[in-house]
Amino acid sequence: MGDYIDIPDGEGYDDAYFPLLNPEIGGFTVSGSSSLDMVSMNFPPSDRAALLAADGITASFPAVANSSGGNGYNLSIPTNFVSADASTVTFNLSITNNWPVDLNNVVVNIVSAGNTLAGFTFPTVASGGTGFGTFTVPSSMDNSFEVDIVSLSTPGASFVPIDLSDELDWSLEVEGLFVFQRMGDVIQQTLLDSTAEVDFQFANGEEILILELFDGDLEYNLTSTMERPTEIVVQFLGSFDVNGDPLEAVIPIAVNQPNTGSIDLSGAELRMDQDPSQPHNRLSLGFQFRVAASDGSVVNIDTSQTVEGTLLFNNMEFEYIEGYFGAIEEDLSGTNVELNIDFLDQFTGDFQINDPIVKLITTNGVGAPIRTNFDMVGISASGNSVPLNMPPSDIVYPTLGQAGQNIEGEIVIDKNNSNVVDFLSNIPESIEIDGTVDINPDGNTGNNFIFRESLLKVGLEVDIGLNISANNLVVEDTINATFSIDEDSGLNPETVTLYINVDNGIGLDAVVSLIMEDENGVAIDSVQTQLLEAAQVDGDGYVIANTFRENIVELDEAQTDAFFSSERILVRTSLSTPQNGNQNYVMRTTDNMAIYLAIESKVKILINEN
Repeated sequence: MGDYIDIPDGEGYDDAYFPLLNPEIGGFTVSGSSSLDMVSMNFPPSDRAALLAADGITASFPAVANSSGGNGYNLSIPTNFVSADASTVTFNLSITNNWPVDLNNVVVNIVSAGNTLAGFTFPTVASGGTGFGTFTVPSSMDNSFEVDIVSLSTPGASFVPIDLSDELDWSLEVEGLFVFQRMGDVIQQTLLDSTAEVDFQFANGEEILILELFDGDLEYNLTSTMERPTEIVVQFLGSFDVNGDPLEAVIPIAVNQPNTGSIDLSGAELRMDQDPSQPHNRLSLGFQFRVAASDGSVVNIDTSQTVEGTLLFNNMEFEYIEGYFGAIEEDLSGTNVELNIDFLDQFTGDFQINDPIVKLITTNGVGAPIRTNFDMVGISASGNSVPLNMPPSDIVYPTLGQAGQNIEGEIVIDKNNSNVVDFLSNIPESIEIDGTVDINPDGNTGNNFIFRESLLKVGLEVDIGLNISANNLVVEDTINATFSIDEDSGLNPETVTLYINVDNGIGLDAVVSLIMEDENGVAIDSVQTQLLEAAQVDGDGYVIANTFRENIVELDEAQTDAFFSSERILVRTSLSTPQNGNQNYVMRTTDNMAIYLAIESKVKILINEN
């Protein structure tokens, strides 16, 4: 049956494509400071002079209103970053005020390579306190950063220690850095998280819901142009691996080279009904494209970097399938079955087949409607052909609750629905079958299922009901033996006693005749005996036990002479059903009768002719 469920190879993606896009690179923190000496150079001259005069002593710190603080206060160089064109980046800037006065309205810009990256305003930063600011923007930058103090104010203070080396400490944390080109540390991350479908195209209109695999592979041939190791995680939505856990396949992708291999899917249960828009023949997949690891080094980044190639399902053989298998026809034309009912050829005389029955004995493990749509033609030993004219019949099959079982059934063909009387009266030696077995003959009437080892087996049983007149049915066989005595032996047989024992497994009474024949087949003499008992039959006419009859036959002088003169003995059995044909007997091919012959003879021995 599995030959009809052909799981196609090569389904999947011929053009799988996983781009780098704009990965996140490792964030970093840089720091620096601006001394009071450097910043105050940009104050009004009188304020600058007052501070220079008070350096190192306790004095009044002059009030300064909206003065520039100077540009180009360099921050440290990051170790894991060179440059970036970023789709987005977040700058977190903190200022720690180590001056002896409070600061107001501090406005600063962060600058890299001459480009202003972000601007911050700190309304108030108390002496000894820290202010924080955050700014998120697209940006292009290199690894040199500086702080430009656009303006600041201070109310000043009386009697404070003034030290021109006091500093404003800057700390710039760069995070959330998503770039589309240039160089940085591409950290471990998920680059893509999406879903997709694979549609399987079956040949017979199947609509498969569950596909449990005996064997199968997800084969990949992918080339990476990326400079970090990546991996593709394929999640089979709703499906399970051989251990009953959610099924996923992890495909490792090495750097800047082709990657080929396969993922073993043996034992996996694939659900092909997870998409409500098409709940059959569709494998719903989740894809995660991830940077597998980072060693902290700087690598080149470009949106043109990809992993691409093929992801294909191949070598898939099922262990179990559930769904609709389509309309399938198994062509039986040309099938020939030999029948083991040769004993009927030994019958001579007239007999009538009253109620013969042919049974198709079925064993079926396929959970699908199946209908016989064929006929059988019986061919006799002489070559005469008679059709059975059997009707289409449905074969019993297991339900989902009986999955894994082989269900036994039978289809009865009798004289009411076929030409079985003439078919069997022809005494067929063989049967030729012409037609089909049809699966899902009425279309999609519900889910089917099949296991790898499921089978549909059809056997043939012939039951022949015979009502036979007492004198007309004859079975003949020949004993090719000679019992002659050499005339010079001195032996002169006087009497012969025959012991004829019959083990009867046929539900018929019998008379046995022994006919002594010469070498030309001419009868010399004969003797017969009555067999009184048929085999025991049940109420339906089937033999349930053999009978054994011992018969002793005394031959007269003429019969004795004929017996020892014969070349062979013809055994002729005349049969009739019990009670003169009033009791039914159903003859089966397994019924048989054995006849055992023993001889006892009294002889006169002549010695010296006395």
